[in-house]
Amino acid sequence: MSLPLCHISIRVPWHDTGWAGTICDAPSKNSWCMVLKRIRDERQDAAEDEVAGRAWSELSEAELPACLTERGAALNAKAYSLRSRHPFAESSAETHGHFDENSFRLPPYSVQAIPFRWTRKEDAQVIADELALPFDIAREPQLAFDTVWVNDFANQQIMLDTFFSALQPEKSLIFLYAKRTPLADDPRRVLVGVGRITSVGPAQEHAYSGNTRGKLRGLMWERAISHSIRPDGFDGFVLPYQQLLALAERDGTIDPSQFVAFAPEEAFDAFSNVAEHVGHDLAIASLLSLADKVRVIARHIPGA
Repeated sequence: MSLPLCHISIRVPWHDTGWAGTICDAPSKNSWCMVLKRIRDERQDAAEDEVAGRAWSELSEAELPACLTERGAALNAKAYSLRSRHPFAESSAETHGHFDENSFRLPPYSVQAIPFRWTRKEDAQVIADELALPFDIAREPQLAFDTVWVNDFANQQIMLDTFFSALQPEKSLIFLYAKRTPLADDPRRVLVGVGRITSVGPAQEHAYSGNTRGKLRGLMWERAISHSIRPDGFDGFVLPYQQLLALAERDGTIDPSQFVAFAPEEAFDAFSNVAEHVGHDLAIASLLSLADKVRVIARHIPGA
């Protein structure tokens, strides 16, 4: 099933220099990215401080930061790859031990989109009922452990293909947002920037090893979304939050919270679950929020 045109929100972690494919200038002082569990669990402060400010392309795979898989380089001008293995490959070798390491390629100026709500069984069933999708919970494999996630290949394909069918290159917008930033102590989602989707990458099946006859198959949930956001701001932009923080540090009369563009309160669900659809009305409201802050910022940073 193909859905009508929609837009997308994608979560990024806070980065102290701006998501361009470098290590933070002060990695161990960036507590705001730690709101994301994976970064909180995996970040090695001393190791990242050793390579602070360096481009990812200059580093060995072992030196890459914890935000690698959390879209920490959404504005990277260079292509790079993510390596991963199915999360159940080691914990449930009987059903997932044949899942091998994957290599997922991200083109320049792209970000991996994972619509978690659409891959959670309970939510997937609700969505499927609303859209009359042929999702069938009875197809889900019997595993030796409980899981909330969709594991049947056909069910994964139905949900993911349907989600990404709503994104039309050159027509759909991509909104980057963060859960926490140093600009304001506020639970609302922070709009980082906006651009157009320029391409949507293809679905990718997990890699396998050994004899896979009769064994479980799996579809990778991420797809590469390329976008039009560039440093010149011609066809998409990010707000200069890092510059504004530096300005506020030099001038104690400036309150950095005045510069923050928040997603509309009614759009909280649309800016959750890592990647989610954003309808036209919420997209307009988000654009207005960004435009309002652009006007405020322009009074402090000429040309912003």
